Amino acid sequence: MEAGWGGGRWRGRSAEGAGGWALLPVRGRERPEGQSGRAVEKRRRASQSQREVRVGEVDASVGGSQWACHYPSALQQPAGGGGGASEGSAAAAAAAAAAAEPSLDGRGGSEARASASRIRMVSIPEYYEGKNVLLTGATGFLGKVLLEKLLRSCPKVNSVYVLVRQKAGQTPQERVEEVISGKLFDRLRDENPDFREKVIAINSELTQPKLALSEEDKEIIIDSINIIFHCAATVRFNENLRDAVQLNVIATRQLILLAQQMKNLEVFMHVSTAYAYCNRKHIDEVVYPPPVDPKKLIDSLEWMDDGLVNDITPKLIGDRPNTYIYTKALAEYVVQQEGAKLNVAIVRPSIVGASWKEPFPGWIDNFNGPSGLFIAAGKGILRTMRASNNALADLVPVDVVVNTSLAAAWYSGVNRPRNIMVYNCTTGSTNPFHWGEVEYHVISTFKRNPLEQAFRRPNVNLTSNHLLYHYWIAVSHKAPAFLYDIYLRMTGRSPRMMKTITRLHKAMVFLEYFTSNSWVWNTDNVNMLMNQLNPEDKKTFNIDVRQLHWAEYIENYCMGTKKYVLNEEMSGLPAARKHLNKLRNIRYGFNTILVILIWRIFIARSQMARNIWYFVQVIIKVITLRTILSPESFFTKILIRRNWAARVAQQFSATFGLECDLGDLRSSPASGSLHGACFSLCLCLCLSLSVCLINK
Repeated sequence: MEAGWGGGRWRGRSAEGAGGWALLPVRGRERPEGQSGRAVEKRRRASQSQREVRVGEVDASVGGSQWACHYPSALQQPAGGGGGASEGSAAAAAAAAAAAEPSLDGRGGSEARASASRIRMVSIPEYYEGKNVLLTGATGFLGKVLLEKLLRSCPKVNSVYVLVRQKAGQTPQERVEEVISGKLFDRLRDENPDFREKVIAINSELTQPKLALSEEDKEIIIDSINIIFHCAATVRFNENLRDAVQLNVIATRQLILLAQQMKNLEVFMHVSTAYAYCNRKHIDEVVYPPPVDPKKLIDSLEWMDDGLVNDITPKLIGDRPNTYIYTKALAEYVVQQEGAKLNVAIVRPSIVGASWKEPFPGWIDNFNGPSGLFIAAGKGILRTMRASNNALADLVPVDVVVNTSLAAAWYSGVNRPRNIMVYNCTTGSTNPFHWGEVEYHVISTFKRNPLEQAFRRPNVNLTSNHLLYHYWIAVSHKAPAFLYDIYLRMTGRSPRMMKTITRLHKAMVFLEYFTSNSWVWNTDNVNMLMNQLNPEDKKTFNIDVRQLHWAEYIENYCMGTKKYVLNEEMSGLPAARKHLNKLRNIRYGFNTILVILIWRIFIARSQMARNIWYFVQVIIKVITLRTILSPESFFTKILIRRNWAARVAQQFSATFGLECDLGDLRSSPASGSLHGACFSLCLCLCLSLSVCLINK
């Protein structure tokens, strides 16, 4: 090291795109006279040996040298940033300074690395230790998994307050108890049986003014909450615009206004959707301008009646496919504007699917999104779908979304970014998977492990052709459903299949926009976040979708719908496979009869056609007789028992060069399959030749 740099200051600056730290010399205070580099290093080591350097406790000066850690602009704490002091800036400064610290005696990095190893960022569980968390949407799919993961992987979290409304005669406490008593929390119950004490249900209605909170509950929340996870939203694609705005926009604004009053708030985490700006083909990790001013829209909806709202909805949402995505884009803008003084982070998941690993593979509890389509395909009801085989199927496991949310809140709480941090939680740009591949793996899985009482054998045809799609809808969906309903009426049961097909078609209409198009999401912030995790957190809070093996994931997803949505036991698989084989035989038989009828009706009655027709009849009769006279059939057993066909079998065996041991045949007709087959073949050939002669 050059002597002129030895006593200067060093500045740690984030290396763009690499997440590392580079050292830049800055003129500063000179080293005191008489102190060599070795003396300074010895003094520094002696000082550090007296105590373990923790986050936020790094000395401002070491041996007369000043050390400064300057963050890039995106990571600097905002002036007057909302709520609660945090040690995050000092923590990041300590870690960066330790990582960047050179050896003062010029001997290299071994001692510097040893020193840096003692200075570390707080881990995610350590950050949540003693924190009070507020969670909305805890009774929904994503909220349940987030609650379970937070309590299991951050066991020292102080408490989790969940905002829940009364529903169907159940109190908020009863609804929360129903959630935490489910199978999803089995692993948590085994590891931490006392976790219930940390879950506190608060009666709240997000669509009501001031969230319908009592004064007592409001005071508790304002005084104690440190972190907010806002997961509540309506996910119905066909939601009325007024209701969607109320649930996704106004409720978000009211929660932000409440957050501004909190005395110790550190992070406001908002869960959005990656499709909020689906009108763009390339989506960066920024909040784009809204399609309309949310305040003006809310004011307009107050005086409009429902009929007028429904009439203007298509014009308002424009090139967005539904009100859900439209209002989520507005909600992001509200978060950005109203939460300007808060420490806000936004996570945008794409199509949230079953769990990848945690709490166990394939957990799913609803029919929403791809789950309903997978079940319909497994039941044999879904036979065709509007989709592009080459379009990206941007599925993201729910546990990846949860881990990203927890890690993003940790990062914002520790580092206090100046601007809103947006994370595109997607898989398409990192580990691409296409709808054609999804269809293949879903059908393959359900053929190996079928669902119980399937309507037809699983088989799905994806097409982007409009005419072909409607043809298959008529032939593969409506016609079988109509015939099955006739059968149900004839047997005294109420028809239901056409209603099921109608509901399925409505769901397909909402989803075909996402199965026919592809988008490119920038995931730089997600990659940065992943690189900030320590090795232990990378295992516990895994967000690396590059490790995701799609074939295995889709198989677990399908089996999850079987076990957790349909509540089918794995012990019923043999019966389900037998039923599927029965459906296969019925299909082959029906197709054969259909071909024969078409041939008989439409093919010219030439001599060649008649010969072919006779040949087909012979084949059918051979198959029929082969079935009747098989060794296991009742008719064959009677013939063998009474020895009526012994001479016939022996004669045909000699004629065709076959050996037939009649003694074995009589003693064990069911076990001697070879002899039984020879015997049945002889009888079939005999009777078939007779039929041919009669026909001629």
